[in-house]
Parts: sequence; structure tokens; C-alpha cells
Amino acid sequence: MGCTTGPILKTGWATGPVPLRGQRTEQAELARAWRIPHTRPVPHLRLIDVSDATGALRGEYDAALARAGKVFNIVKSMSLRPPVLRRSMQLYREIMFEPSGLSRQERELLATVVSRTNECFY
Repeated sequence: MGCTTGPILKTGWATGPVPLRGQRTEQAELARAWRIPHTRPVPHLRLIDVSDATGALRGEYDAALARAGKVFNIVKSMSLRPPVLRRSMQLYREIMFEPSGLSRQERELLATVVSRTNECFY
């Protein structure tokens, strides 16, 4: 990653120091280590499938199906806590659809850039 603000490091508000191309930092080494296959167990999050959803969760899944035609894994990741899922979706709708100084397209672009920066592809 290139740097336009200084000869050694650029600092991001959420990410901390970002190394210039070719430089190594402890943070970069840890990130690289997570890309290497490990033999130790990794955490697993149980997701409740749409066909198994009942009650409040079924309602949230039905709303997701109405919005997008499917239930994305990011929604399923909160399936064990339907009240948390409901509040998370309320927050999402507030951020993405309520009046703001940013256009809807700018908000989508910002979400895409943040996801890409965090290497979160969903």
C-alpha cells in the first residue's frame, strides 16, 4: 500500500499504522499468519437455516427474504439472538435509508470500501 502522507507509515483512524509496500510490521505479520492454513481448531459460529427458523427469528428471516430474496450469512450470524438481529437491522436501515449528508450511493460505496479494507467479503 502506498503512502502519500509520510516516508514510513500512514495511520488510519480504525486500522492503525499501515506499512508501505515491502515493509513489515507485527500487525502485518499477524494478518499474514491468518491466511496460512492452521492445524489448530478455529472458532465456528452455528447459523440457523431459514427452514429451521421459528418465532421472532422467522419474522426477521421473512423480512430479509422480502428485501433481498435470500438470507445472507451476515444476517444468519445473529440468528442465535433474534432481538440483537432486529436491532442490528434497525441500525442498518437508519444508516442506509434515513436522511443524511451522504447520498444512498455514497453510503453503499463507503460500506463497500470498509468491507474491502477489512477483507470482509460477503
